Parts: sequence; structure tokens; C-alpha cells
Amino acid sequence: MGNDTTATDFAAIGRLLTNTADRLRINAPAFRSPPRIPGVQRSVTRNRDNTVTVAVTVRNRPLLAVVSDMIDGVVLASGTQGPTAADVYNELWSAAQQWLGSPPGTDRTPHLSVAA
Repeated sequence: MGNDTTATDFAAIGRLLTNTADRLRINAPAFRSPPRIPGVQRSVTRNRDNTVTVAVTVRNRPLLAVVSDMIDGVVLASGTQGPTAADVYNELWSAAQQWLGSPPGTDRTPHLSVAA
């Protein structure tokens, strides 16, 4: 497949979504790959310390499918519902769209921003 996701893409979009969640003041999950459950493409686990881990299958999957699973995981981890969840989805997809639309060969690595 020509649009397979790389480990670098997975890490970069994870940072981007985490930065966006921080900006929205919602709890971002940890991301890992692959899921521990055989045969699933995404799993969401609430850990003993009340953090959330989203595990996504990356290998042999289109980038957009991986991004979609990661965004779903952020919204699930945040616990938002209804109109608030819709706003969170829109903000996350807007950030992802900007990253996905950057020209090939440019640095798509999201850089950490520091709040004043």
C-alpha cells in the first residue's frame, strides 16, 4: 500500500494530538502500537493510575485510518460528551488536517509549545 503509516508518522501525530488536547485543557491519552489484543485495530485501556492508553495498529494501514483511531481515542480518554465532544473532534481534526496537508518533504514534526 502506498499510503501506509510509518512509525515516524505515528509518533508525530501522537505529539500533535497531545499538544492539541493540552491546548483544549483535556487529558490526552498515551499512545502505543500495536494493541495487545490480537486482531483489533484499536484498543483503549484505563490504567490503574486513571490514565488512558490508546493502542493502534499502524502496520499495513492507511495514515488516515490511524489518525482517525487516534482522534477517537483522545475523545474517549477526555470523557467529553455531546456538543463538547463534537467541538473536541473538530479541533483535533482541524489540527490533523493541517499536518496531513503539509507539502511532502517539509518538517511535519509538531513542536512543543509552552504556555505562558
